Amino acid sequence: MPPQAVIMQFVTGRFISQSIGLIAELGIADFIDDNGPMSAADLAAKADVNADALYRLLRAVSMVGVFVEVSPKVFDLTELGKTLRTGTPGSMRDMILWITSDTNYQCWGDLRYSVKTGLPAADKVLGMPVFEYFFQKNPAVGEIFNNAMTDFATVSHSTAIEAYDFGQFKKVVDIGGGHGALMSAILMVNENVNGIVYDLPEVVAKTPELLAARGVADRCEAIGGDFFQSVPAGADCYVSSVVLHDWSDELACKILTNIRKAMAPGAKVLSIDAVVPAGNEPYVGKIIDLEMLVMTPGGRERTADEWKALYASAGLKLTKIVPTKSYTCVIEGEAA
Repeated sequence: MPPQAVIMQFVTGRFISQSIGLIAELGIADFIDDNGPMSAADLAAKADVNADALYRLLRAVSMVGVFVEVSPKVFDLTELGKTLRTGTPGSMRDMILWITSDTNYQCWGDLRYSVKTGLPAADKVLGMPVFEYFFQKNPAVGEIFNNAMTDFATVSHSTAIEAYDFGQFKKVVDIGGGHGALMSAILMVNENVNGIVYDLPEVVAKTPELLAARGVADRCEAIGGDFFQSVPAGADCYVSSVVLHDWSDELACKILTNIRKAMAPGAKVLSIDAVVPAGNEPYVGKIIDLEMLVMTPGGRERTADEWKALYASAGLKLTKIVPTKSYTCVIEGEAA
């Protein structure tokens, strides 16, 4: 294609993104999953929207493989479309709802501010840091965000557990562990391991429910606290999953320093996070890095050298980087 056509595909990408977000919100994938291929008219009736407009929407996203038009104005799910279903293994619906939410969209609308100042546009748009906004002003959006992180975690955690041997440890502490998705996945695979999920008290309030549902509550406890102040002591493994990328080097160092102070002798520190490669090769972490720029107080995705320097600043030595089938890696360290 001529370069003009290629650049048009890129700059109209947000149209596709918002279209997929609306389809996820309307539950179109769930309707088709329940009933088989459906006409745009029948789908519109279920979703209470205009039939012609929905057809045009479905036709557009079918162009990129989210659905397939199996006969005139009749649509079926593809493997991509299945990720829009609600509450199914591999679902990305909540992540899609977060990325295409009004909150995220408005913050990205002031990308210029972040590029000019290096500061998060979210602070300017929302009037406060994004995490404060979630908990203090708009808990409904915070719930969408937390569910989105659980969606992402399902994929990232399974690939990390496949790539790295957590069975070598007796006690694992998940720093910023949310509702316990990672920890429960570790414990379900490794019956000899005990765990702690550590996060803000209002976050871990719901953690016991997930631990019980997954049958690991007898080997794991949920503890509320602030990882900028301290973390539970004495474990032989401390893991964080896409947590350190939320914070500046200074604040990430503070978290890691608190972990180093709490570690048992010989313990490992693991970060499940992006490792940005050099050069121009495609890598989704380079795009997520811009989300960190817009939304977080100094958060960023880091290169291998930047991870090594960050660990060293906290008195840790980076020992290896283990790639996974996801875009994240397991970044292992120990006391220097």
